[in-house]
Amino acid sequence: MKLNKVIHAFDEVLHPELAQDWDNVGLLIGNPNQNISRVLLCIDLTPAVLREAQSLRVNLVLAYHPPIFEPVKRVRSDTQEVIFQSVRSNIAVYSIHTAFDVIPGGTTDTLAEIIDLEDRNPIDKDASPGCIGEFRRPITLESLVRKIKKRTGLKSLQTADSGRKKLVRAAVCPGSCGKIINDLAGRADLFVTGEVRHHSALFAVKHGMSIICLGHGNSERPALDKLRKLLDEQFAKLEFLVSARDCDPLEIV
Repeated sequence: MKLNKVIHAFDEVLHPELAQDWDNVGLLIGNPNQNISRVLLCIDLTPAVLREAQSLRVNLVLAYHPPIFEPVKRVRSDTQEVIFQSVRSNIAVYSIHTAFDVIPGGTTDTLAEIIDLEDRNPIDKDASPGCIGEFRRPITLESLVRKIKKRTGLKSLQTADSGRKKLVRAAVCPGSCGKIINDLAGRADLFVTGEVRHHSALFAVKHGMSIICLGHGNSERPALDKLRKLLDEQFAKLEFLVSARDCDPLEIV
């Protein structure tokens, strides 16, 4: 299947037009006339993931985070290794980023499903990532931490405990959504996200809102399996794989 046809179909399913204005999504690297048969899904296109793509004879990498974000003036193998090697290996790169945060079944919905959040609504009126909802039954912070670890396989999380014994209403936002915290004061008992800044955590606790941080990429990565299933249903002629080398760069030791 030619890349230009794949990208046209991707655009209809993944809606890159929903990405934030500052984002860089869609086809970033590739020859529109090259043939595509195998696609690798990842959060970050690191050198390790690219080597994996090469070994698997992948034609296209669908990377959540765009490997090209700021304008690039030079492409050298030592400073822009991923871009250089992708072009050299004839591996196309397509990014979805903030568009995948807001489409049904994307990163926001997946994170909300991990904590069994119901009656969900957008945090803001615009198409920004994140949602707010309620638990079917009040739950303690400790119980919810255990649930997240079990469902994600993560061994550790970061928490900020406001002291509230039971959590009823929660908001989630994948990745880094610190600015949203100011809008949640008085509206949620809990905020589940990837990462927050020190003073944002202090602000949240002061206003009675606990926080659970999974790690930036760890809050987004669970959606890749759902994305693979979605694309498998839509594209019978293509093979979709989830990267085994894609991982959060930070770990607790």
